[in-house]
Parts: sequence; structure tokens; C-alpha cells
Amino acid sequence: MHTLQQSFPHSRLIGITSQSPDIYLPLALETEHYSLLWQQDILNPHQLALLLDEITHYTTAETASLQPYLSADAQVTTTLIRKSDDIARIFQAIYTLLKEGGVQETNDLSTALMEALTNSVYHAPKQADGVTDKYKKGEPLETLLPEEYVTVRYGSENGRVGIVISDQGGKLPPGLVMKAMSRHWGEDGLLDTDGRGFYLMHLLSEQLTIRIVPNVKTELVMIHSQTGVSNRDGLRPPLILY
Repeated sequence: MHTLQQSFPHSRLIGITSQSPDIYLPLALETEHYSLLWQQDILNPHQLALLLDEITHYTTAETASLQPYLSADAQVTTTLIRKSDDIARIFQAIYTLLKEGGVQETNDLSTALMEALTNSVYHAPKQADGVTDKYKKGEPLETLLPEEYVTVRYGSENGRVGIVISDQGGKLPPGLVMKAMSRHWGEDGLLDTDGRGFYLMHLLSEQLTIRIVPNVKTELVMIHSQTGVSNRDGLRPPLILY
């Protein structure tokens, strides 16, 4: 990674294949290169084409599409979180979709999904200092400001479910995400609550993409299926963070 950084200082993403995240996470944290595509399988041309399409089209305020993962004929719902009560409504709709699609491990997955929806509402809006949360987690919010709305997109096809959660903050530091997830992969994070949602979403997904456009959006793209990578013993799903 040191060599890659020196040779390509303006690189957007580094792709790594390894048997354990314990190999690449310390390197990423040490070199402060937080844009990574990691997986245990060898990258194939189709994956690279999807990734290039994502980087080209979705590093703006535009919400990611599910068409790269589901066909154009798949039924996809797009909705907005405008108040805190919308969280439970949208969660129930997605949870039902996961159950109907036959996705396994829905109990742990539902915990991660609820945390992702909740965090997008309560942690994305910041006070004037740009750091302090504007809202206290769990407090009733009757109406969010339009610039605080969260876009949620979900759909399914042939037992495959795609979910996009996109806020308008972009305040989450990628290094913080990686550090929190790395603690959960080791024994240090057994009692941690920070990063647990990301860790569970990654562990239980076929693929997880965490896309952070500074001061524009933080976006999660989760793909789940009946026979996803998460259900294959000893093999962890791909993680994309940029």
C-alpha cells in the first residue's frame, strides 16, 4: 500500500484481495488510505465495471440506483424520512421484504438496519460547529428540515434484496468508520457500540458499500440474498469504502 500511494498519489481506490481483514485494516489505518475495495475472491471484470460506474455516477448528491444489482424490471421503492416516525414505517417495509425474499439471519440484520436508519436521521445533521449532533438520538422529531431528509431506496428480485440509505450530511470521517470496524473484527471491540451497525451489515450482507462524499452525503448500499457470501462458511463478503 505504501508503494501504491507513492506511485499513484491521486488514486481514488485501492483494491485488495486477502484472506483476512486483519491483514489490510492495519495497513489502511497506518497509511491513512481509507478508500478500499476488499474481498477474498479475485476481482472479476463485471465487478470492476460496476465499481467504476458507481464512482463515476454516485460521488455527487445523486442517490445510488439499484439497477446495477437488480434488473430494470425489478420493483424498487424510493421514499424519504421526513420525521422520526418514518423510521419505523420504512424499517418494517424493508424487514418484510427481507423475510419474503428468504434472506437468512434477519434478526441480527434487522438490528443493523434499524441502527443505520436511525443514525442517518440523528447523526447526520450537525450544529453550527459541524461536529456536534443537532438532535439527541431517540427524541421525537415532528419535522426535519428539507436538507436533513434521508432518501431510502429498496427493492427485490428473485430472492435478492437491495437497500440504499442516503443522508445529506457527509460528515462521517472514513477513517473513523474503518477504525471502528477494525476493532469489531478483533477482540478490542467486543464491548464497543461505535461501528457495530457497520460491522453487522458487512458481516450479513452479500456486499456492503459505504460511500462518503464530504459535506454532501453518506450513503450505504446493502445487497442481500438467500445464497449471499455471508452464508458461506469461512468467506466474508466484499467491503467497499470510499
